[in-house]
Parts: sequence; C-alpha cells; structure tokens
Amino acid sequence: INCFVSGHLIPKDHWYRNPQEGTRICGNLGHWIDLSLHLLKCRTISFPENYEVTIVQADTRDPDDNLSVLIKSDFGDLINLTLSSRVEPFEGINESISILNGNLIVKIDDFRRMTVWQDESKKTYRYFPKDVGHKNSILQPFNKFKRDFNEILFSTALTLEITSMVNNKINNKHIKITDKIL
Repeated sequence: INCFVSGHLIPKDHWYRNPQEGTRICGNLGHWIDLSLHLLKCRTISFPENYEVTIVQADTRDPDDNLSVLIKSDFGDLINLTLSSRVEPFEGINESISILNGNLIVKIDDFRRMTVWQDESKKTYRYFPKDVGHKNSILQPFNKFKRDFNEILFSTALTLEITSMVNNKINNKHIKITDKIL
C-alpha cells in the first residue's frame, strides 16, 4: 500500500500541531493508517501482530509534517504513507493511493477515479463529486456492514503509537499491537 497525500498547509500555531491534540498524525495520517489496517483485515482472518515502523521527516523541526511513515508487518506487508504540505493545494487535499495484492492492482486518484487491474482485466470507476467516504463512515453504525471492533482498536493503537514516536522523536520502533490493546 502506498499513499501520497498533498495536505493543507497549516500554520505553526494551528491546534493540529498541539501534542495533546495528537498532532497531524491523529488529525490527518490516522485516516490512511486506518485504511491500511482495514485492507489488511479484508485480506485475512487475523491481523498481523508485529509491525516495524520507520519515520522519516523532511525537517525534524516540523516532526508531524512532510514525513513518510513506513510500516512493515510480520505478514510481509509494506505500507508507505507520505504526508506533504509544502503548499496549499488549489482544490484542497489531494490523495493518491496504490494497492498491490497478489494479482490485484488498485490505483485511487484523489477519490475521483479508481482503476482496478486483476489479471488481464481492467476496470475504471469515476466519482463525481469527489467521495472520500465521510458520509458512509458516519452512517456506518446504521448500515448492514459493520467493521470488526478489533479492527478499530488495532488502528487506534497503531495511530497512537506512531503519534508517540513523532512526539518523542523516535524514528524506528517494533510494535506488538496486541500488547497495546489487551
């Protein structure tokens, strides 16, 4: 999974930057951590339990901005999440997501278009207006499909661990997720 996010350029005194508010990791990057763990859960019965997390910042004076978070699971998954906010995007946040799993390749372009390749077949979907899923997320408790609550716990625990890494200037860490929630 590879996600590249061109995020909003926010000032140094914005509440997102307050460590008690979870920084941009909880405010922005948490969405892609959550998506990544959801995709891992869709693929298998159980979650990977162990993760190696590496964080690289463009400027350590802005530790929660212009950074890449690389997550490797004990199932051999490789997740790269990059958040960059060097300028204010003209049309707002812009996201590119690429997913490769076996013979399946998916490319999502700013939640406006998705191309799916499976074996020799290719299908493209277009969305207008842009649909980032906020409505479905809010209405999920009332829909037929409900996420496994453990998935939410795992995602939250990993997001908080990565937030802690950023706040404490830790660039590499082994995380055993079950130690954090059980």
